[in-house]
Amino acid sequence: MSGVQGGDRVDQQSFEHLEERVHQLENEVRLLKKRLDVREEEGGKEIRLAHELKGAETKRSGLPTEPIFKEKASNNNQSATSITKTETEPIDWEYAIGRVWLPRIFIFVLLLGVVWGFKVAVEYSILTETARVILGFVSAGIIMFIGEKQFKHDRSALGKVLLTGSVSILILTTFAMNSLYGMIPAAPAFIMNILWIGLGIYLSKRHRSEVMAILFAVMGYLIPFLLAGQEGPPFVGVIYEIFFYGVLLYFAIHTGYKLLFFIATGLLHFVLALFFIVTPDQYQQDILLVIAIGALMQHFLIFYSVFFKKLDTLLPIPILFTSFVLTTAWAKAGLLPETIFNGYLLMMVLVYCTIAFIANKTSRNEFMSVSLSIATFGLGLLWFQLFENDQAATMAALLLEGIAAVYLGEKFKLELQKISGYIIYIIGGLMVMVQPIDKLWSGETFVWIGFIASMYGLIEMNNRFHQEKKEMMIGLSIIAVLMHVVFLVELPVIKLGWETILWFTGLISLSGLYLWTKRYYQDQAIIHYFIIAVNTLVQLAFITLMVSSLTKGYTFNIEMMSISFSWAIYASVCLIAGVLYNNKALRLLGMGLLLLTLGKLILFDLQYVTIVIRAILFIGLGMIGIVLSRLYYVKKA
Repeated sequence: MSGVQGGDRVDQQSFEHLEERVHQLENEVRLLKKRLDVREEEGGKEIRLAHELKGAETKRSGLPTEPIFKEKASNNNQSATSITKTETEPIDWEYAIGRVWLPRIFIFVLLLGVVWGFKVAVEYSILTETARVILGFVSAGIIMFIGEKQFKHDRSALGKVLLTGSVSILILTTFAMNSLYGMIPAAPAFIMNILWIGLGIYLSKRHRSEVMAILFAVMGYLIPFLLAGQEGPPFVGVIYEIFFYGVLLYFAIHTGYKLLFFIATGLLHFVLALFFIVTPDQYQQDILLVIAIGALMQHFLIFYSVFFKKLDTLLPIPILFTSFVLTTAWAKAGLLPETIFNGYLLMMVLVYCTIAFIANKTSRNEFMSVSLSIATFGLGLLWFQLFENDQAATMAALLLEGIAAVYLGEKFKLELQKISGYIIYIIGGLMVMVQPIDKLWSGETFVWIGFIASMYGLIEMNNRFHQEKKEMMIGLSIIAVLMHVVFLVELPVIKLGWETILWFTGLISLSGLYLWTKRYYQDQAIIHYFIIAVNTLVQLAFITLMVSSLTKGYTFNIEMMSISFSWAIYASVCLIAGVLYNNKALRLLGMGLLLLTLGKLILFDLQYVTIVIRAILFIGLGMIGIVLSRLYYVKKA
């Protein structure tokens, strides 16, 4: 029996041990899963996980275990130490100046010395022209050889400077052969300089130096200006510059040199401007046409590079939009007659509308934004061109295009498109405001009406897309109110006719605008009362003009009396409405208008009207004031 019981105890212990082992393995599996989750995190987290696994193993077996991530932890610690050292180490100015800047400075000192040495040799007839040219080429070769040797001895900064200097000497020597000594004509000198620039580009690629590439790009752009013996328009030079830009663009894309890309792009326009300046007057229009075509080719090369992501981190918005502006400026100057320039604008609008459509389908919002903006500005310029002599049509087109562009920007959440739309809309609005209304029924009047209607559209648009932005709504409301006032001031002197209807429509529009937008600024007393005051003053102006028109055939006294009584009646209507609708603002407005009418009587009417009219005015106004004051007693009861 005791044996059986002993066996049972052993089985029970084995079972408990097995159960404990399973429980420990489950813990280890959970920890290993946790390790996979934090695998890409910092090394410190992995080290803590290793300690957990180590603790579990130690607890299970009672034996010490080696850290799983010991080597990685060591590497991470070393990396962290290295980073800390890098961050805290001060700049080694001796290294920066001695190894980087001194070679760059003194290579130019050397070049100056060589030039002056040549000058001395020429003055004292030590060297013939042929000897000077040979010496120049030999010197360039020696300096290039020395520069290449520096790379083998890990002195790359000095080597790059020497190589740049050697190519510079080759170009200067070729310049001397052509321009100073007349040893070779322009064509061979041009070909030789192209070879030297090609050698420089090769060296910059070989030694992976973007700075060298930029310097050689600058030299390459200047080659046509270093040639003598050219006659007629410099068509070849312009064509060369455009071709050279294409080479630089390809090289920048192939090597990933973004700075070279931007500098080469900007320098091309500078060089083209130089060509225009140095071209004789009789050839300037011809050269402008070639430059315009070249700028257009450059624009499409840039578009190709950016759209197809030839350089990964290029932002399309600044480079494409700037290129479009510069290209359009050259096209305006060079593409004559105007119909050709209009065709260019139409082509740009259609192309970039298509690009915007494609970008929307492929979810490339940055391209959709810049494409729509270019199309927007292109369409605006096209309208300017087509309706240059019709101001009303131009203003209407700009307002319509601007508000449509803003809507597209809001709908697709494109900030640049919204900015473009607002710029065009503001330009159109300013044109509307400075254009006088000479006749009641004219294009300017209808454009003004459309302008005010478009303000409602902007308010509704912001109400739809930016309900939370009260500041924007308040600003647009104030601008819309002020535009109503400007429009009414611009109208011809009011008469009983269509002018009256327009004024009355303006009053209704102002009141409706206030009722529609007041929820946005009710809690801001200054803005609220400002808009109420503008409405009130406009209504008073309308009443005054109407009464003046109705009493035009009567005496001045009758006219003044009628205006004062009309003001008093207006004040009475406001006060009575305030009492009936329990509106404190209307009651205060009515009282204020009564006091304003009294001030008009005292400060203005008393000086001009007869004593009879004074008596009538004061009696009438006094009775009105007393009757209105009774309303407060009725309200209290």
